Amino acid sequence: MMRPVYAAWPLVVYLSAAAQADPTVYKGTIGTHPIVVEFSDDIAKANGPVAGRYFYPAQGVDIPLNPVSASSGKAELAEEKPCNSEICKEQDGDAEPKPPVEAYWRLTAAQGGARVEGTWRREGGASLPIRLD
Repeated sequence: MMRPVYAAWPLVVYLSAAAQADPTVYKGTIGTHPIVVEFSDDIAKANGPVAGRYFYPAQGVDIPLNPVSASSGKAELAEEKPCNSEICKEQDGDAEPKPPVEAYWRLTAAQGGARVEGTWRREGGASLPIRLD
């Protein structure tokens, strides 16, 4: 006869929850444009890659940010270029495994993570300051 192992279940749930970081949300600007950003983890405390997404309140569309590198209060993310059938398809018609990059974010946490500052640099082009609180 099998006996249920209910005593171990709370431990499994606790360990699973502990392995997932809490998202961190900031408001701020790219240049002079207001934005809202959500990171997968606090850049100031992250032990690994940080991903995210952001939007301009005037537009409301999520723009994905993919991890490039992270270390000791710093992170670099790649902003996805908006997809269309010409840039997000391979020649045989399958979706491209890695979306093209629109811009790179280079960020540094300050004030224990209460502020994040850095630059937004368009692929092959101009850059703008980022300030998030």
